[in-house]
Amino acid sequence: MKVKAVYGIAVIIVLFFSCPLATAQKSVYRTNYKAYSSELLSMAEKGDVRAMNDLGSCYDRGSGVAQNREEAFKWFKKSAEKNNLLAQYNLGLYYEKNYVKADDTDPNLYFAITSNPLKSPNLVAARHWYLKSAEQGFLGAMMKAAIYLDQGTGGEKDFDKAQFYYEQLVKTIPNAYYYLRIGKIAEDKGDVSKAVANYEKAMGMGDCVSCILLGALYQNGTKVSKDLSKAFDCYSKATELNYPLGYYLRGNMYFRGDYVRQDYEKAFSDFKKAADMGCVEALCSMGFESYSGEHIEKNYGDAVYYFEKALKVKHLPDVAKGSVLMKLSSCYRYGLGVATDVQKANELIKEAEKYGNADARALQQWLNH
Repeated sequence: MKVKAVYGIAVIIVLFFSCPLATAQKSVYRTNYKAYSSELLSMAEKGDVRAMNDLGSCYDRGSGVAQNREEAFKWFKKSAEKNNLLAQYNLGLYYEKNYVKADDTDPNLYFAITSNPLKSPNLVAARHWYLKSAEQGFLGAMMKAAIYLDQGTGGEKDFDKAQFYYEQLVKTIPNAYYYLRIGKIAEDKGDVSKAVANYEKAMGMGDCVSCILLGALYQNGTKVSKDLSKAFDCYSKATELNYPLGYYLRGNMYFRGDYVRQDYEKAFSDFKKAADMGCVEALCSMGFESYSGEHIEKNYGDAVYYFEKALKVKHLPDVAKGSVLMKLSSCYRYGLGVATDVQKANELIKEAEKYGNADARALQQWLNH
C-alpha cells in the first residue's frame, strides 16, 4: 500500500471545520461569505468537486448561508463519491458525530454495514470514509483510520493496517502514542527489536506506558536478554512521570531485592505512593501488609481503608477481589480497625464466594450448617 501524505493548511481547515477552501478566486470572497457561498454553489452545480466540499463546509459552519447540516452532508457526499479526500474525511466526521444516520440503503455502505451486524452502522460508515481518505494520504484521516483499525471500531481489528498508518503518521507527526502502538503491535507479532526501538522513542517523548512495557521486557527476559538494571531505570523513568504503576513495579524490585539491595522502607514508600494514586495492585499490597504486619507495622485501620478503596476499582481481578473481601469480612467480624458488624461481615463472605474464593465457600457452608 503506497500512500503519499497530504498536509498543510487544508489539514487544519478540515480538522477543525474552519473556513472553507479558497476555491473561488476573487479576494473579495475572503470577507464576503455570502458572495463566496453563492459562487461555490454555482461551481458545485457545474461539477467542481472541490467546490462541493467547500460548499458543504459553508453549510456546516453557517458561513454565508444558514447553517444546515443536511445540505452540508449532501454536498460532502457528492464530493466524497467523486473521490475528494477532504470530503471523505468530512463525511466520516459526520457519521462519527451522529449528525446523520447511516444505513445499508446507501450503496457505498451496504457491504460494510451488512458485514458488521454487531457494529454501530454510523461507526462502520465513518470507518469506511476515513479509510477512503487515508488511502489517498490525508493525515487527518490516517489518524482516524489508525485508531479505528487498532481498536476494532466500526469493523474488525486490523493491526497490520493500523501499524502501517501509525508508521506513515510518525514520518510527519512524531507522536509518543503512535510509537507506543507501533512498538506494542511489533512485540505481539514477535518483532522485539522493532518493539524496543519504538518503546524507547515513545519513552523519550514522555510516554508512561512505554516505560512499563519496556521495563517488563527487560525484567522478564523472555523476549530480550534479561537486564534488571534497564528494567529498574524504565520503572524509575515512569515514576519521574508520576505514573503509579511505575512506583509499584519499582517498589517490587526493592521488595524482592532485584538488581537493587532489598529495602522494605523504599519498597513500601513506593507502594504507598502508588496506592495513593489509585494503583489497584498497590492498594491490595498495602492492605494485606497492613493487615498482617509482616513487613510494616500492623494497622487494621489502614488495612480497611486500602481494602475498601481497592474494591472501588473496576478492573480489580476476581481472585484478588475474593481475597480482599475475605480479609475485610474478618475486620468487620472481629472489629479490627472498624466497628464490629457481623451482618456486613457475612455479606462480604457471600460476595467473596461469588468471585470463586475457596475459603469463602467453605466458611459459608460452615455458617449455613
